[in-house]
Amino acid sequence: MNNDKILRLIPNFRFTDEYERQQLLHDYARFSPWIFWGSLIVGTLDFFINSYLGQLPALGILTYIFILIYSVILVVSLRKKKVDTLEVHTEAQYKIQLKKLHKSSLLFATIMFIIFNLNYYWIPFVTGSDLPHRSDILTNLLTTLIIALITGFVVYGFAKSKLIKTYKDNA
Repeated sequence: MNNDKILRLIPNFRFTDEYERQQLLHDYARFSPWIFWGSLIVGTLDFFINSYLGQLPALGILTYIFILIYSVILVVSLRKKKVDTLEVHTEAQYKIQLKKLHKSSLLFATIMFIIFNLNYYWIPFVTGSDLPHRSDILTNLLTTLIIALITGFVVYGFAKSKLIKTYKDNA
């Protein structure tokens, strides 16, 4: 995978001018290592501490709050520089972007569902700890499915409202 394919993973990177690209890369370079490595290290530590002691993951909760704050700072920094805007001038562009939003929110909900089930079933299976009982399996599957669907709808709603606002401002 070359750099162009990786850079296309950054939202709106292909549709920005050189100044916006530099600002995007600067902010991502500043915040991404903290977000990625911080969440990876703390998630791993939290998993081992939880599996060993069987306690409430206070360290993980505090770290994820800290990482969430860093993520919000990243988003605010990008918005102040007006880098995260989306150019939608025609109705055809609007419909294409709406389809992309729909697909990406479904993908997000699916990934969230898979990760939740990794935590409930596959990790306990690999570590040899107790698996949930049969009655808990259906309850956990339905709960994670409902949470993933609601989160997918919320992400879609926020993205769609931003797209509608951008379309109305540019029209």
